Amino acid sequence: MPLSEEQLAAYLAGRAPSHSEEVMWPWQEDFLPLRIAVYLTQELPPEPLVTSVRAVVLRGDEVMTVLDADGFYHVVPGGRREAGEGLKETARREVLEETGWRATIGPLLAVAHFHHLGPKPPGYPHPYPDFLQLVYRARARAHAPEEQEEAPVWEVEARFRPVAEARELVVGSQRLLLEAAL
Repeated sequence: MPLSEEQLAAYLAGRAPSHSEEVMWPWQEDFLPLRIAVYLTQELPPEPLVTSVRAVVLRGDEVMTVLDADGFYHVVPGGRREAGEGLKETARREVLEETGWRATIGPLLAVAHFHHLGPKPPGYPHPYPDFLQLVYRARARAHAPEEQEEAPVWEVEARFRPVAEARELVVGSQRLLLEAAL
């Protein structure tokens, strides 16, 4: 077993997910079946296992919601790490690029374990069959729309909503992460 698989097994040993679901993620012309297990924890996994970082962004009694290109809402803007980038640095950059908001990144809320349920697609450039995402709690600091990506690929809209309204828009692991951030 490669070292990363051993590290993943050691990190997950004895942990039970707070939520688990199977989803179909769009990839190129197809969809990839994935199982997502979310662990509410403040214990960081080994850094080499983390491919992306996200944050639930709060502002007073509001939460940032993001509408994706498939018409689904989520509360965790973020994305892939760049080489040599720290975890919280990734969260700050990705939140800014996706939403146009500068944020102060707070404590770790959760670790999401993604496991591919199908064969590896030809030319698939990302970790396979497993990867981890971190989810932090964050506070909005300042709006900087000039820093937002001009033509986001995945995000159609990002805006703050009252918590009660956001609760009506999100389900599954998204609801769990929203509640954990509050």
